[in-house]
Amino acid sequence: MPLVTVTWYPGRSQAAKELVARGVADALAEATGCRHDTVQVIFEEIAIDSWAVGLGIAAAGGPTPAGAAAPPVHVVCERVVCRRGCAEQLLTWLRERRHPALAVAAGLLGVSVCRLGDDDLLLTIRWRSEADAVAHRDDERTAALEAEADALVERRWVEHAGARLGPLAQPQSPSSG
Repeated sequence: MPLVTVTWYPGRSQAAKELVARGVADALAEATGCRHDTVQVIFEEIAIDSWAVGLGIAAAGGPTPAGAAAPPVHVVCERVVCRRGCAEQLLTWLRERRHPALAVAAGLLGVSVCRLGDDDLLLTIRWRSEADAVAHRDDERTAALEAEADALVERRWVEHAGARLGPLAQPQSPSSG
């Protein structure tokens, strides 16, 4: 049973805690295959005057949670249609092969998998920059890894790539590969 402790400043709403707990449970279930109901999340709130950031106490003017702007993010949404009946195998491959490789890729911020239908997946990969996404895509190890999944995939295409995520559109003629 995974146990995760989130340590942060006091004052977060119950809704924020629920959102974080769900995100942690989803990430662990996706990455390890554990059941959502086995994930435990503990929220530990530390007063700002008991927290040091850099060279000083946060209450004395150090950065606060809302103090820094989030860096720009490059989002890649990849649509994958599995061969009939191969979705579970592909999800296992994602969890055991692709996601561990992505986890050590420079600039990766996070990965989400959404099942749109029995054999239809949407992968959302968030990168620190477009250059990080391109470097990973063009790496020969990535190509070799993706080739492992070819027997499970009927077709795949990039729905979106860019800094802002807009509406997803069905392409006119998706290409595989």
